[in-house]
Amino acid sequence: PLQENDMKEFLQKIAGALAKTEKTLIIILLPIMCIIILLNTLARITGLFTAQLIWAEEFARYLMIWMAFIGAALVMQEDGHYKMTAVVDALPASIRGIVRGCAVLATVAFMLILAKVGVECCMKIAAMGQKSPTLKIPMWIAYASIPAGMILGVVQAVLRESIRLVSGKDEKGGEAK
Repeated sequence: PLQENDMKEFLQKIAGALAKTEKTLIIILLPIMCIIILLNTLARITGLFTAQLIWAEEFARYLMIWMAFIGAALVMQEDGHYKMTAVVDALPASIRGIVRGCAVLATVAFMLILAKVGVECCMKIAAMGQKSPTLKIPMWIAYASIPAGMILGVVQAVLRESIRLVSGKDEKGGEAK
């Protein structure tokens, strides 16, 4: 059977590999977006290539949307999203763990609902055959960022909380209850 440390290491490896993949995607997409925006800006200022760069704004917008949802999932790994903790921090440690667990469950449930609605939306858009105005790519590709980001976020949240529970530590390094 897996030992506690083996399980923790296994979960950390999975979380690390997923985070590395998310970071790599963002590292690839961000400079592409910046270069496209720079070229588009230079084309407008100089008056060159304006007809050819009509697609740039739309493409950069879709890249930004994908990066936002991938980044939101990445931040989930480190529990870096904004949250109100004053009331929870004032609770006794035994209750704090329960409240924190409920908050994580509510967050995961919300992300799963968004993923489900996002998939349904993508399916409807795909069935309609809707294309983007300039690039003429299927619009479901842009909308797929919602369920993809939410599912990645759920996986990161579950991995983070599983690691926390296996290690027996709360978010402040104390014993988890």
